[in-house]
Amino acid sequence: MSSGQAGAASDTMSMQQLLVYLTQQQQSYQAQMQTQLQAQMQQANARFEYLVASRGEQRKKDPPMYEGKYGEDIELWIFATEQYYASRRELMEADTSDFVTMISSNLGKSVLNWYRAFIAECEGTNVQPTWSLFKGRLRTRFRPKDFEYDLRERMFRLKQNDKLGASCV
Repeated sequence: MSSGQAGAASDTMSMQQLLVYLTQQQQSYQAQMQTQLQAQMQQANARFEYLVASRGEQRKKDPPMYEGKYGEDIELWIFATEQYYASRRELMEADTSDFVTMISSNLGKSVLNWYRAFIAECEGTNVQPTWSLFKGRLRTRFRPKDFEYDLRERMFRLKQNDKLGASCV
């Protein structure tokens, strides 16, 4: 082999090595890009699932407030609160104080003073201030004394407007 042929063979060998090296680099780059793309897709999917799960939360306005004023409907406030926090039903029904603590920020000043005494009483008697207990005590304190009488009076004043058998749709 002449020196020209040896040089050409050496150049061919160097060119092949360069091509192998470039191919390896390209494959490595593609693997990195694929890993990054998968990570971005996972993040996008997680974000999408979060948005779908919380879409009801975003539609809601402020939570219902209860001031404890005369004529304010305690039953309506309890209903509205349970509807507003419907996505947290497990927390609401749990035998813990977590839900009561969370909704305490929805209470006006006079009710908040009552709430402070309620919590102190629960702590003093070592009783969990659950949502169920809270509702019962709240009704006892803030529901008008003649609530049942008024309710019966309203029921007696109801009149039937449609024929029997008509459906309410």
